[in-house]
Amino acid sequence: MRYTPKKRRYAHSLRGFWPHFPESPEPHAHLLASQFQTRGWFSASQSSRIARQLDKFVERADSSLKKSQYAQAQAMLRAFLTVVIELMALVDDSYGSLGDSFHDGFAKYLELPLEKTGIEDTVFFHDLLTLLIWEDYGLTYNQLDQYFERLSPEQGELCIDYLRQQMGELTVDDLDYQYDTALTLLGQVVAEQNQFDLFEELATEMGAREWKRIIGLADRAVKKRKRKLAAVVFESALSPGMHEDFLRKKYDQLKRGKWNPDPRR
Repeated sequence: MRYTPKKRRYAHSLRGFWPHFPESPEPHAHLLASQFQTRGWFSASQSSRIARQLDKFVERADSSLKKSQYAQAQAMLRAFLTVVIELMALVDDSYGSLGDSFHDGFAKYLELPLEKTGIEDTVFFHDLLTLLIWEDYGLTYNQLDQYFERLSPEQGELCIDYLRQQMGELTVDDLDYQYDTALTLLGQVVAEQNQFDLFEELATEMGAREWKRIIGLADRAVKKRKRKLAAVVFESALSPGMHEDFLRKKYDQLKRGKWNPDPRR
């Protein structure tokens, strides 16, 4: 079977940066995954038992963190993220048990003090963003709201540059879905880093294919008292697309002075 760019990039998103971590997640991933290699498929009724095993692993990582073993805790939690993603292909998670476990472990991973783990910013953020581009089970959904806001300007620029680089490479490989995911992430980083000079260009690039990322840019502008910029965001994005009608309604709302980012209002 051909090792396509899609397969190569997906594999890289799961483990590609691990050799550059202060402590490699690889042995921790092997230990955790070995608990689930006795069969090829797990039913929904078995998912809660698997989730409990995963939760115990996260508890062990938390114990390492409490002992100030930051690099080890980071390696364990990063291994956990990959193992859960790989398990999603083998488990019927209709009850959301694995999703809940991932949510808790990912939250702990994002809260790790990077300066104490010893990891380089380039390694951590490149790995994180690559994982976010390729994770396709919705496991990270809504977990990064305001995350990029707390980054330093230098870290923000690092993320912006890397996402632009990835978008260029994904275009070359004709990976449109992942390109669009990276574009959405770029919009979030730009918005939360208050890079207002990039809003118009991004809105034009995004168009009306999706609504949430346009609303995110516009809402950030409104909250920072830049209503004219919010209007420019809509004007730049409004073009033929799946969510054009909805975005026009929100634009009209903005012009009437009754802005509300909630799509139900």
